[in-house]
Amino acid sequence: MKFTSCIFAFFLILFYSNCKKPDHSQEMILQEKIDFMGDCNTILGILGNIREFRKKSSDSLLQETLKLNRIAKKQEELTEIWKGKRIFLRSAELVGRPRKISNLDKLNINISEFLIEEYTVTHPLSGLDGFYVISDKNDLSKKEFLQVRIFRLLKNSDPSVLEIHERTPLEGKIISVHYDGGQNRNPNLFESIYVILE
Repeated sequence: MKFTSCIFAFFLILFYSNCKKPDHSQEMILQEKIDFMGDCNTILGILGNIREFRKKSSDSLLQETLKLNRIAKKQEELTEIWKGKRIFLRSAELVGRPRKISNLDKLNINISEFLIEEYTVTHPLSGLDGFYVISDKNDLSKKEFLQVRIFRLLKNSDPSVLEIHERTPLEGKIISVHYDGGQNRNPNLFESIYVILE
């Protein structure tokens, strides 16, 4: 009888230990990581394989010319593929509150006419305006920084009525996509992706 009671008590303890409330802080940290990784994959998915044609310091003049031509062609394809498509980011970070900015010639769109918010995709604790991408699958320690700048054009010109969040889901229709940085041989210069949303 005593042995049966001990077994019952043991299973009762196991049951309640498995039913205890989860650590919400740990859950939040895990969810942030999942959201961050998902957003990184979204951005890299937009870029496709354009990063494979980055110039290297070891490239010959012919290789350099071929890569520049491939990047230019891929850049046109990026705009054709993504213009008008909608994207959703789970945890975009606000880095620039509603304001006017000067025109970015490389985007071929005059965004100085609009009030805009600027976002990025980055790890919650990094303080950066982008994330690191593994550059060598055989050596995971080799990483390159990808700057992410996302501009959302605002229809309402009064920022006082906008609901501002430091980190928030972000959805919008793509107007323009631009990749920059693959044309540089200097390893200290980082790559950038610019995405304009409405």
